[in-house]
Amino acid sequence: MFQWASDKMQYKWRTLKEVVASSDRFSLEDTELLPAGRCAFMKKTLPPSPAYAWIKCNKDEDAAPCASSAASGEATYRGLPLCGCAKVMRDAGIIGVPGKYYGMPLSHMRIELLQRVEDFDTLIGNLRSLIGGR
Repeated sequence: MFQWASDKMQYKWRTLKEVVASSDRFSLEDTELLPAGRCAFMKKTLPPSPAYAWIKCNKDEDAAPCASSAASGEATYRGLPLCGCAKVMRDAGIIGVPGKYYGMPLSHMRIELLQRVEDFDTLIGNLRSLIGGR
C-alpha cells in the first residue's frame, strides 16, 4: 500500500511539473529544495511529493485584485469573490484555495494532490486546456 501511494504521488508531481513547464504563464514551487525523506516502512529514501502544490500565475493580468463584492452568479470561496490566480483557475474548472488565505499574494493558489487519480487527470486536462487556450 505504501509503495502504491508513493508511486501515485510521484506520478502526480511528475505530470504536474511537466504540464506547468510547458508554459511560461504558470510556475510551481520548487520541490527540489525540499529534503528527500526516509520511509521506514519501505526502507528507502523517497523524493519529496507534498500533498499540496503551490501554483503561481506569472502574468500580471492573472493576478488582478478582487472587486469589493461578488456579482450574482460569480464564483466565490467562503463567500468572498475569487480573484487573481484562483479566479483564472476556477474559470478553467480547476479548484483550489486562493493563496491569500495562506498569506500568499493573489498570484498564488494551492492545489490539493490528495485526490483520486481520475480527479487529478481531470485537473491536468483542464490545466492543459488553459495553457493551450491562451
